[in-house]
Amino acid sequence: MLCVTGNETGLAELRARMADYSEADLHEVRLDLLPEPLRRADDLGCQPDRLLLTCRPVREGGGYTGTENERLAYLESLLVQGGVAWLDLEASTDPEALARLGKIARQAGTRVLISAHDFEPGGATKARQNLLRLAGMGGDAVKLAVAVSDAVEVAELKQAGEAIELPTVLIAMGEAGLISRACYSRMGSQWTYVSADAGKETAPGQLPAARFASWRLPPGPETGLYALLGGPQVMHSPGPAVYNHLFSSRNIDACYLPIVTQNLAACFAFLRTLGLKGASVTMPLKAQAAQLADELGPEAEAAGVVNTLSVGADGKVRGDLTDGIGALAAITRKIGKLTGLRAVILGTGDTAAAIAHALCQAGVELTVLGRRPDRAEVLAARCGGKWAALDQLASLSFDILVQATPVGADDREASLVKDARLLAGKTVLDVVVGAETRLLRDTRKAGGTAIAGRAMWAEQGRRQLARWLNLDVTSDLLEQGP
Repeated sequence: MLCVTGNETGLAELRARMADYSEADLHEVRLDLLPEPLRRADDLGCQPDRLLLTCRPVREGGGYTGTENERLAYLESLLVQGGVAWLDLEASTDPEALARLGKIARQAGTRVLISAHDFEPGGATKARQNLLRLAGMGGDAVKLAVAVSDAVEVAELKQAGEAIELPTVLIAMGEAGLISRACYSRMGSQWTYVSADAGKETAPGQLPAARFASWRLPPGPETGLYALLGGPQVMHSPGPAVYNHLFSSRNIDACYLPIVTQNLAACFAFLRTLGLKGASVTMPLKAQAAQLADELGPEAEAAGVVNTLSVGADGKVRGDLTDGIGALAAITRKIGKLTGLRAVILGTGDTAAAIAHALCQAGVELTVLGRRPDRAEVLAARCGGKWAALDQLASLSFDILVQATPVGADDREASLVKDARLLAGKTVLDVVVGAETRLLRDTRKAGGTAIAGRAMWAEQGRRQLARWLNLDVTSDLLEQGP
């Protein structure tokens, strides 16, 4: 089930939300956020058997600032006038008051959800003991929400829920907890919460209902689960919007989710318990990904990094590398054959390694530049190129420049090429995906050929989809997607 919620500023707005989502399984009424009191639950224009009443006190991260006696009296006054589906009662409520209000709720035909919220780091490690405590408080179901900074922590929450006989609602708050909301049924949760609109979220990491729908969530029992694994930047990738739109338009039973993690091995293992079929891997985890694979594709084996993991029907994991081929294809589409041309690559990380190997295999004369000359030397030796310090760019002759660092991702005015005159007549690929970077703007102004990171992303993506789903799509389709 989905429970639609929101931080409405008045009863009229709340009624409008319920009218807009009249088919929702549940509607949460955040009494603590309303500036005016609700007199009767049946005044909202929604069937009472689809209402969940919550009056969250400040101590639990809510907005109710009155006294505890006033809060409990408010809830009691609504219940005696007619029951609703659920009443959310915090475990921090005085035990006698909780028992009394719980009895009143049941007399009104209302089930009681005992809830607790832990906003401190490490809350998932205490999930089992907290759930056991909640389960012993006489409710009909229990809800535990904990803050997480890495998706691997969600595994502890899921395991804790499996020890509870009562129905549970398990929520990992924050961007890293997205999987607990998106795959709530696979987590063992009875429902999850979605906000009516963007900006109406009532908890960190809550997804808007429209995005939940466009991402084809929640996944059904047979839905293929695919993920983008990496640092917080995965939340800004075009992948989820583009891939899920493609799946929907072609009636493919699959979904693709961004997952924030720094612990790839443990997170990958956890996601496999949820039915993971494949994953994209981004910075800084591509070298780790190569260690997870039972089998490596030729490009991945040569570069020692992986950006595509696929789980076979036999359970074995294959690692492939589509970054280098994607970059090569994006450049070739613009300027044709590359053999004999000279290229400079800025960066020595995993993405740079993938592209460096692809360029060398295409017959390009390559020079690797990095802030750390020792790493540039190692990468150049591995792929058969030359190396130099980053500040030597002006002294080099080149036809192609590849910017393969994160520079420009957060600050679009940042650039490693300080003298734009060096870009005149050059072909420049910047791997940063998103709004145009200063490097690409300078390239255009200097009369060079600018290739955006989205072009490379689309080329590698089409190969990724072919590996996972035997799907044949054009790079143009992905590049121009939503």
